[in-house]
Amino acid sequence: MKAKLLKLVFVSLGFMFFVGCEKELDDIDPDHTERMKQLAEWLDSSVLRDVVDNLDYLFAVSAHRDSLLCGGDAEIVIRHHFSHPSLGLPVFNDDGEISMWRSGAINTVTHNGKSLNENGAEWIVTSTRNRIWISEQQPEKVESEWIVRRENDKYTLSGEMNHNGLYQEYFVLSEISEITFTTSIVRTIVMSDAYGQEKKNTLYCCLDGDMDVRVIKRALEDHIKPNLSVTLQKLEGYNGKIYVDGYPVFGGEEYFLGGRMNVLVLDEDPSWSFTAGFSRYGKAYTFVK
Repeated sequence: MKAKLLKLVFVSLGFMFFVGCEKELDDIDPDHTERMKQLAEWLDSSVLRDVVDNLDYLFAVSAHRDSLLCGGDAEIVIRHHFSHPSLGLPVFNDDGEISMWRSGAINTVTHNGKSLNENGAEWIVTSTRNRIWISEQQPEKVESEWIVRRENDKYTLSGEMNHNGLYQEYFVLSEISEITFTTSIVRTIVMSDAYGQEKKNTLYCCLDGDMDVRVIKRALEDHIKPNLSVTLQKLEGYNGKIYVDGYPVFGGEEYFLGGRMNVLVLDEDPSWSFTAGFSRYGKAYTFVK
């Protein structure tokens, strides 16, 4: 109940200062301010960007199926979205559709026979991620399942996602009660020796809804890792990285160009809240008392 009341308070609050400003918030410990910025950056780079990438993969799988059924160029989807040499080609079912792809996790997809461009579609992704780091505090692997549905021209995302990038020692799991989102397409750059520079269709999302983010750990005394309740409000963006021969070129690109996330930090006593807003000019943070 306390968490819900705090959410209602900070959902309506705006930004107070931009990153890089010299102004300090009154009565706020500088260490607390730094903690807020660290959590916001971590959620942005390690969790929310992964949500966008996972959705982009799934919609590419649907586009591959659409191409097979409509006589389009299914191989261009493979070349643009599934050509990372370290991850390997996807696995196909008897109908030639993509049934599994790798993106750190092994992702198996099933659907109810409808394209994600059709109302009534339901696509289910089951993911298995094996432990990379040597840590006795961690299980050997984590399985999760997330579902995308489309009704009345709008999408919902629910279930669980596991977010473990290259530098994540601990399994990071988000529990998504329901996020609604709309989509559009932007054109980004892919390059290869064989085909030169091309443009690919990349998913642009606008996300609204709630998710809980926690670190899976066995040691109860490990209190450093976050346990967060996050509300997204019109958070919009896309993966703007350039890909060369399947490898992403990491630069200074930002994923999110608008909207905000409202964060309740649950594993610190007392619990506290902050808001992070996104725009084309950077991020802005505010504490919520």
